[in-house]
Amino acid sequence: MAYDTDKMIEQCLKLIKKHKLTFIEDVTAMTPFHKRTFYDHKLHECDAIKTELEKNKAQMKRGLRVKWYNNDNATTQIALYRLLADADELDKLSVSKHQVQMTTEQPLFDVDNKPTDDPKE
Repeated sequence: MAYDTDKMIEQCLKLIKKHKLTFIEDVTAMTPFHKRTFYDHKLHECDAIKTELEKNKAQMKRGLRVKWYNNDNATTQIALYRLLADADELDKLSVSKHQVQMTTEQPLFDVDNKPTDDPKE
């Protein structure tokens, strides 16, 4: 069966808008044509489809950020802060930060002091 690419794009856009889809795989699962046909017609490269998916993602992210902002849960507020923080603030928030500093002035062991058998030393 031959498919019209423009009609396929139109079907995909309707599905994306109606179901607020965000991933290509979601679109291919819901179309009336086979996944292989979707890729054969290069619909995964279609700018209109990609744009609609990105719009849905952006709207969902914004909605979540608004909910997090209005939430009194400290964990949620920290998650939002981490999204908004600059590198310095993120560094200060990190609880698993480990700094290792080595200098040439402080050797790990002293090669000049060899062990002796004398317990007094």
